[in-house]
Amino acid sequence: MFNVKKSISRLAGLFILIFVFASMFFVKPAYAVNVYGHASFQIRGYRYLNDHQVQIWFDKGVSSVTTEPGMFKVYQGTGTGGTEIPVVSVPYSDNSNITGVTGLAPGTTYIITTASGAFTAGQTYTVAITNTIMPGNGLTLGNYNFRKNPVFSFVVPDLQGSYGNTEPVAYYTPYSPNTDVPIEGNLYFSVSIPVQNYSQVVSGMKLYKVVGGVGTEVQLDSTFDGTKNGDIYAPVVTDDHTFFFMSLTGDRYSQLYNLELNTDYKWHIPAMTTVNNKTIAAQDILFHTQSSLIPTQITTAPTVTTQGNALQITWPASNDLYDLSHTILVSPAATSYNVYASTNKYWGFTKINPTAVTGTPFLTSNASPSLNPGTTYYFRVTSVKDNEEAGFSPYVQGTTP
Repeated sequence: MFNVKKSISRLAGLFILIFVFASMFFVKPAYAVNVYGHASFQIRGYRYLNDHQVQIWFDKGVSSVTTEPGMFKVYQGTGTGGTEIPVVSVPYSDNSNITGVTGLAPGTTYIITTASGAFTAGQTYTVAITNTIMPGNGLTLGNYNFRKNPVFSFVVPDLQGSYGNTEPVAYYTPYSPNTDVPIEGNLYFSVSIPVQNYSQVVSGMKLYKVVGGVGTEVQLDSTFDGTKNGDIYAPVVTDDHTFFFMSLTGDRYSQLYNLELNTDYKWHIPAMTTVNNKTIAAQDILFHTQSSLIPTQITTAPTVTTQGNALQITWPASNDLYDLSHTILVSPAATSYNVYASTNKYWGFTKINPTAVTGTPFLTSNASPSLNPGTTYYFRVTSVKDNEEAGFSPYVQGTTP
């Protein structure tokens, strides 16, 4: 006997299955996100060790084979305008700078090593890290940070651990005011002298979404795990009390978050008191997130050949990148490219294409500013879409005719 109810139930089930499969294969939301295997790459703190070494932590794996002294710079004083102190080696280490917090990616750490006695007690030094460092997932430090080189300062204590009367220095990312901030990057800041009221700073740190001048507090997730309990992770401070961050990502088992596109935020940081009783005023950092998506970064090095009186630079196309299920658009294909050149592999890159490059290759005879003949240059390419520009590609080396 024909059962109408069962037939309707079966048909409904069939339509649901068809809808699910159609969603999997045809629905591709245009929204860039931190996804597994493609999460943003960030620094995660530092530690002064002795008169010639300072340690740096990253939140992703960075191979020691691809890490070399030239990727780091150390300067006397605050900022990068002081005398440079040569870095002689960057050996790998395996210790952590965060205890009591589970669910964070293990990351990697290196010891920036200078000549013995290079650091003097009571003095401030600044470290710069090239934004071109690339971890295993192919995303550089600069991909979600405007291709800027991360910097931090540290003060050398005396033998008794005292910092004397030295004034502290703090660096914030993002800074205020700022527009077009990527939605995938962490919020973090470093302090050159350990903070003694660090627990109050952590508990008082807030993020607000601002609409019409009114701020609504963003819900914080207090545990790094696979359950969504907020919109960003609660603040964390390193064991040295010199680096604070609000993370959007954790380890491979943790929930991944993103900020919202085209949105105003206010990041409130309470006043800080360092261990030498110096005060850093409270900060309300205002920033606006990007309105469109950063295109897919080029993770393969360009190639270079000689064509008459010029070098011809060729690179692979930047294509749409989806997550493993092929349902979420992580980053869109580029609509144009920029070409950069420098006489250093890691520093000082200048854009040399006077107009947008919509295809490949690019001839250096069209470069502006023009390149010097008989000079070895390093070239990197970035992908561009809707005024959003990704991080640098790996470099290719060439000598101009």
